[in-house]
Amino acid sequence: MTFFIFLILFSTTIFSVNAQAPDNTNPTYSTLRVNQSDTLPFLQSPEEYSYTTITADTRVSMTVISPAYDFYYCLLRGILIFDGPDINSPCLGTAYDIYTGQTQFVSTGNQMTIQSLLREDAPILPMILYQDYSNTKDIVQFQGVFCPSAVYCGLYPMDASNGPVALQTIYSSNYLELDVLTDFNGFGTLDVFLGGVTKDKRNSIAVYKHTYIRTSGHQEIHSARHLDIQTSGHRDIRTSEHPDIRTSGHTGTRASGQTGIWTSGHTDRIQTYRHTDIRTYRHLDLRIYRHPDIQTSGHTDIQTAGHPDSAATSATYLPQLFSGPLKTYVLLNGKATLNLTRDYGEFGNTKSFGRKGFIASTFYGQMPTGQHAFGEIYAPIGYTEASFKLKIGSIDMTGQTVFWIDAWQNGTETFDETYNSTVLPDTKNAYSLHGDHFRAYYDTDRSATNGCFMRFEVNPPTP
Repeated sequence: MTFFIFLILFSTTIFSVNAQAPDNTNPTYSTLRVNQSDTLPFLQSPEEYSYTTITADTRVSMTVISPAYDFYYCLLRGILIFDGPDINSPCLGTAYDIYTGQTQFVSTGNQMTIQSLLREDAPILPMILYQDYSNTKDIVQFQGVFCPSAVYCGLYPMDASNGPVALQTIYSSNYLELDVLTDFNGFGTLDVFLGGVTKDKRNSIAVYKHTYIRTSGHQEIHSARHLDIQTSGHRDIRTSEHPDIRTSGHTGTRASGQTGIWTSGHTDRIQTYRHTDIRTYRHLDLRIYRHPDIQTSGHTDIQTAGHPDSAATSATYLPQLFSGPLKTYVLLNGKATLNLTRDYGEFGNTKSFGRKGFIASTFYGQMPTGQHAFGEIYAPIGYTEASFKLKIGSIDMTGQTVFWIDAWQNGTETFDETYNSTVLPDTKNAYSLHGDHFRAYYDTDRSATNGCFMRFEVNPPTP
């Protein structure tokens, strides 16, 4: 069997694609639905020789993320996009056009069809994201980050001079993978979403603002302010179950030579973040996290803080960790460069006293499902002691959920409290901790909850 497809992408250019398929290969057919209310786009790795028709509430938006190696992203030439319910509709181009153009393809109606000509022996498949266009229509550029490294990802310049631009980061091997934003250099407003960008910002988790103020002497003065947005929980979402994660006893020290592993002296606590120890998902399995009926009650507990200069802000609010299968960074205006890593240890590093940040569970602000959160925050480099403040903004302790907090000073525990559905943590008052570091751990043990969100501060030790 031979497929011949002629693509007219520009008035002067004609492409002919000749894909040889085994005679015993039958293409698969599937349909998807995306909604304006979705906070997590539908994430898909197209099957070999397949057809997919996507239907949206308004119009279908398609973006692409792929490893930045030509061996992989050239596969995108084998994914054809049609503007309508089948392949008889006008062809918009290929996924390769989206990737290299750092753009989105949008259907004129509410349906789009994808034809995959990828062979069965294709290596890692690229990731395609579908959203309702009502959420993405203001974005003029999309960058996709498929970070293959377990540590450093890179520097990503963003220019919003002509409109908002987005940076989408996807997991490379584990859906619990995290980003640590270590630097936000430049000027403008950066809005960070757990999941995809949404017009009502229901899943916005943080906003960073850097602005220029020009004086009469033409001296540029940097000013910046930062606000964290805590969202309310959602309901009526399908969940999935996860296997147990088991650990053995540990010595109460940070394990060396292993990124993202922390231990404690308690044998009944989960203590690892290693990819091999945490449930993993194939690309196609992530489609269970598409959510057709998300209901919210809007943002709650919004707090803002003003800061006089960018250096203070950088030291105060970064590094910051963001978790989940997809993170979207939207620069609303200005020009800036983001520095991203997946080295969990970077989140624990404190640049100076006065640091502020937050710890949020995997799907906080998106859906009730199995949730996990962990933070280990240290005193500034060069200091052996600090006063820590931890304030819980929202925490769901239903089911088998466990939450604990501890603090350490030179290997000696200075604070240790464990909570569950019957012994609840204090959500009215902040926890005052002291030592060289503290830790906060939250896990629902497969119970579906709305997760947790808590803020922390790192201050000089009290006399």
